[in-house]
Amino acid sequence: SARVEAAMAARRTFIEEVPFRAKDGREVWVSMFVSPVVEDGRVVQHFASFLDISDRVARERELREAKEALDRQVAARTKRLQQANARLEEEVERRRRTEATLRDALAQGQEDIRYRDFLIREVNHRTKNALQLAVSLLGVQARHVDDATCRGALETAMGRLRRVGEVHALLAYRGDGPDGIDFPDYLRRLCRDMEECLSPAPGRVAVEGEAEEEEEAVWGPDLVVPLGLIVGEAVTNALMHAFPEGRAGRVRVGLRANGGGTMRLLVEDDGVGMPAERRAGPLGLRLVEMFAKQVKGRAAIEAGRGGQGAAV
Repeated sequence: SARVEAAMAARRTFIEEVPFRAKDGREVWVSMFVSPVVEDGRVVQHFASFLDISDRVARERELREAKEALDRQVAARTKRLQQANARLEEEVERRRRTEATLRDALAQGQEDIRYRDFLIREVNHRTKNALQLAVSLLGVQARHVDDATCRGALETAMGRLRRVGEVHALLAYRGDGPDGIDFPDYLRRLCRDMEECLSPAPGRVAVEGEAEEEEEAVWGPDLVVPLGLIVGEAVTNALMHAFPEGRAGRVRVGLRANGGGTMRLLVEDDGVGMPAERRAGPLGLRLVEMFAKQVKGRAAIEAGRGGQGAAV
């Protein structure tokens, strides 16, 4: 060929890999080596050799194809990784926005809770003042009334308002929370406060509160308030009528589990007992029955020198 002749004329060795076709149609790759033979400064002939390199070329082709396939796989995986990374970045950004929204909502919720607590304190304060004002007005009215029956009714109303105020104070200012109130603890505090406020003489009549199954008696205000008023009416009735003429004694308030998810609240004293004619007449005892129905309970009022008072 022209390239071989040019190499010989320039007295250079020529090496080239070229394909040939065998008689059976197979492609055969050879390495062609042509070298000039120089005598007296001129090329008189040339030496040529051919080496079969078909296996090497085939291996190189396989390696090249494998590399191309690997490059394609790497490119595909790189693309998938880039897409996954983009999705991950979008998810991180979405979660960051969600966290920011939750932080804002939490801050707003805390602000709402503080405002709610402020409103509750304000309502409690105004309720306390309203109850105190009502008691004071009834007291002024009672002092200017000559009729003993009317004065007694006003004083009884004052006592009931004071008990409502005591229940409100225990729930609003000394309770652990507005939604869950430890009733046994509340019951003991209520009895202690009523003994201090209503006992005829210090230490003469004790008012005791006790409860069992305390862990199951954490209730809401809708249940605690009526039960507190029941205790207030029953204890007040006992202190007013069960210990005449300086008689000493004890009023016991107990809370026990009956089984089947029910509880029994018992108020009893060891005083002179309740005459039969008093069981249906006084407003206070009718209020006990009314409050018992309010909490879906039943009031059983018994009288006798054994000291039984009111039981719900």
